[in-house]
Amino acid sequence: MGLPLYIIEFSPPMSGLSHSFNTFRLGIRYAKLLKEGDIVVLIDKSKMIAFAYARVDRVIVGGLKEMAEQYAVDNHNQKEVPDGAPERLMENMKKRYGPHLINDTKKVTVIYLTII
Repeated sequence: MGLPLYIIEFSPPMSGLSHSFNTFRLGIRYAKLLKEGDIVVLIDKSKMIAFAYARVDRVIVGGLKEMAEQYAVDNHNQKEVPDGAPERLMENMKKRYGPHLINDTKKVTVIYLTII
C-alpha cells in the first residue's frame, strides 16, 4: 500500500465513520481526484488530526436530490436512521453551505469509503 494521496475532512459531530459508509461533497472536485482503490486519510477538521485511513470503493456524481434519493441511506450521518435520510441529508447540506449554493440539481460527489 502506497502513501495516501488525498485528505477528506469531516466536521463534528462525526458519526457513522466506521466500516463502510459514504460522504457527500459539494461539487465535482473529488470526482476528478479520486478513483476506486485509492487510499485516503480521514481528518477531524476541528482538531486537524487524522483519525483513520480508508479505501475509496466508488465515486458517483449527480444532482443533489437525485444522489440523496439513491445514496443517503448509506451516508455516515444517516445510516443509523435510514427513514427520511434523503430529506435530512439535503437539509443538512443546505444549512452547511447556504441556500445560495445548494439546490436540488447542484452537482455533488458521493464517495463510498471503507475504513482500513
